[in-house]
Amino acid sequence: MRTEGRFIHTMRQLCICMLFLPALSAQEVSLSSELNIRNYFSYELLGKVEDRYMILRDKGFVKEVDVFNEYLEHTATAELYLEQKRADLIHSIGLDSVFQIIYSYVERDSVYVKMRRYDSRVQLVDSTLLRVMEKTQLKKRFGALTSEDSKRILLHNLNKDNQLVMMVYDNDVGELLWNYGLIIKDFSPRLDKYDFLLTNDGQLLITIEPQRDFNKKDNSSVRLVYYDFRSAAAGASTIQLEGYVRRDLFVDFDNLNKKLILMGTYSEKFGKEPLGFYLVHEPLENITDDTKPEYLTFSKNLIDKVSQSKKKKSKIFQNFWIKDIIKRQDGGLIVMMELYREFSRRSSYSPGVGRSDFNSAARRGWVDYYNEDVIVSSYNPQHELDWTKILYKKQFSQDDEAIFSSYFVMKTPSRLRLVYNDEIKKNSTVSEYIMDPTGRVKRNSLLSTSNLELKLRFRDAMQLSNNELLVPSESSYSLSLVKITY
Repeated sequence: MRTEGRFIHTMRQLCICMLFLPALSAQEVSLSSELNIRNYFSYELLGKVEDRYMILRDKGFVKEVDVFNEYLEHTATAELYLEQKRADLIHSIGLDSVFQIIYSYVERDSVYVKMRRYDSRVQLVDSTLLRVMEKTQLKKRFGALTSEDSKRILLHNLNKDNQLVMMVYDNDVGELLWNYGLIIKDFSPRLDKYDFLLTNDGQLLITIEPQRDFNKKDNSSVRLVYYDFRSAAAGASTIQLEGYVRRDLFVDFDNLNKKLILMGTYSEKFGKEPLGFYLVHEPLENITDDTKPEYLTFSKNLIDKVSQSKKKKSKIFQNFWIKDIIKRQDGGLIVMMELYREFSRRSSYSPGVGRSDFNSAARRGWVDYYNEDVIVSSYNPQHELDWTKILYKKQFSQDDEAIFSSYFVMKTPSRLRLVYNDEIKKNSTVSEYIMDPTGRVKRNSLLSTSNLELKLRFRDAMQLSNNELLVPSESSYSLSLVKITY
């Protein structure tokens, strides 16, 4: 039976490889069998645990883990039996030899937060109670995020007094390092937009975007709050874009060079054409209320190149938004902007939707999504522009929240690979742009999805190593895994 399965896998792999263009015949693509996801709420890629590939599926009362071998043959499905069927999965992650879940459940008037670890055979190897809280104290479900090195996990929530409730769990030590509530003055979670970032060293950074005052057309400040659980050092500051208006915000942390990255596009007035990037790139301890952003204006050469394919010359950057910032080892930055637009097709004269139509097409998106060209700009440590390239693509979809659009960046020390679907449909092709540190770019076609019933979600792909990429594919309520090996 195993020999027959490998033969079928080899034939499937051969069929895919025959669709490659000669330019990149070295890639190997493996395709798993299909899993049913019709009645499932969500799924998470756990990645590679020892020599097995794993995926977690959540059906509400049922949590299942599917296991695949090195050939992506499906070898097992195991249900995770937790204390309560109504347990809420907060976070899942695949580590080297185990995978880990953090979940919560309600028992009487208390909320229990627990951690479990399983080996590659989905056998329980560890279980730890992290915290017990009064149910009435929490206002929402727990959120979670992971540090860049995957060693620490932040769990966050709000209590009834709008106080931030947070826990930091260390995957290496296997215990909570921080278990506190944090009160932020003049903070309104109902009105303000806020986000979290956890550094590899355990520093917590909260960015707060105040509610925009549309009467003043003011959107020129970002508030920063940080806390270091090791030393209990804390601080808060407000970054002001004096004389300019902030259009978007991208926040990251350079763990190698220990610097905060706060970046976005700016314009002179609300709704006007973006002029360039504003940038704060400093160690956290150096940031105060007096910190001023640098302004990196778009070059005339870039404006001319982008203008060539645009009809409205006065608003050529209006729909470009920062999508990724790649940290260079020398302290420089590679900024990636993608052209993104969406348009509603719903007519103002369309009838209202009744209760009986809740699951009908009338409740769905009615939205056209456009994900197009990508501008890649590389800046040296002094924030001087080294090079800029435009990577051309054109993706269009309807009513799917653009889950199959955009791209995935595969990072290696010698190059970046930007992988994407050429078109958003079943019978399409997958292409990549390859960029080296000097800005040289090459475009290749990787594979064709014709007759394979594949719709690849590159936005949710997972890089497993310098030469291995795992991508989920959805089609007609079926889920497959695709592994691309370089």
